[in-house]
Amino acid sequence: MEVPQGKLLNFHLTHQDISETIGLTRVTVTRLINRLEQEGKIVRSHRNLILTTGEPSRYNE
Repeated sequence: MEVPQGKLLNFHLTHQDISETIGLTRVTVTRLINRLEQEGKIVRSHRNLILTTGEPSRYNE
């Protein structure tokens, strides 16, 4: 789903689900997600993720 900040991933995956799918540890997936968030490439809102467009976002303000 398109939102002003980018694309909303409207399904719930836990870090454990992702890690089992791609063959990494849950801790590694958590670190990678945190890094992507710090770099502004994703925004977490409740249980959803938004893949950002690269434009500065006001979503978390």
